[in-house]
Amino acid sequence: MILLISDKQKALATKPGFKRVNTNLIVNYSRKTLMLNRPEAIAIARDKLKTFEALAGKVTIPKYTISKEVASQWDKVFVRSTVTGSQGSGISVINTNESELPDAPLYVKAILGSRIEYRLHVVRSSLIFVQQKRKMSEEKMTGLGFTFDSRVRSYHNGWVFTAVTGSILEFMICQAIEALEIVGLDFGAVDIISKDGRFYILEINSNPAITSTTGKERYEQAFRNIAANT
Repeated sequence: MILLISDKQKALATKPGFKRVNTNLIVNYSRKTLMLNRPEAIAIARDKLKTFEALAGKVTIPKYTISKEVASQWDKVFVRSTVTGSQGSGISVINTNESELPDAPLYVKAILGSRIEYRLHVVRSSLIFVQQKRKMSEEKMTGLGFTFDSRVRSYHNGWVFTAVTGSILEFMICQAIEALEIVGLDFGAVDIISKDGRFYILEINSNPAITSTTGKERYEQAFRNIAANT
């Protein structure tokens, strides 16, 4: 959640009844302070099951279920032991022809094999930055003590996000923007998988981790633009 304070609001904070905590945070000023990513929207985004339930029938998502019996009919299943994990935590891949599914709060039909995973960063219905998940270098993986896993593509399994400089299909952009609007987020990152010409939204990140200078600058500029017009 972010509170944006415009220059005009900062000036008002010098008047009696207001307290300045730092250059960007003012206490006791609420009527015109804009809150981005409200708690109720964040609660949906951080819960993978609630996210799927909100998006179902509106954008393209993988098949999912809370029923172990239904999931057992799929060949390979992503089993989520928790619906609020991040960085691939709590996810295991089960081949139902070889093993029985464990009890879990969420099962997702696995999309494996050759595929591309993207992360689209959106602020107020505008795409600001796109990343693609790629395999980490062997040297880096060895140095970090990671073991590569092509199925669950997380940082600890040897995957990193890199900037995409080429064009992105308009359909994928529209799906990402619509997903954020459905959940009610003002900004966030939408993870989308591309396989055999089809696209599936995997999850929505209300607190996207940005380490690149370009990504940080894009978000900062987008937030400044919003604050300037508040």
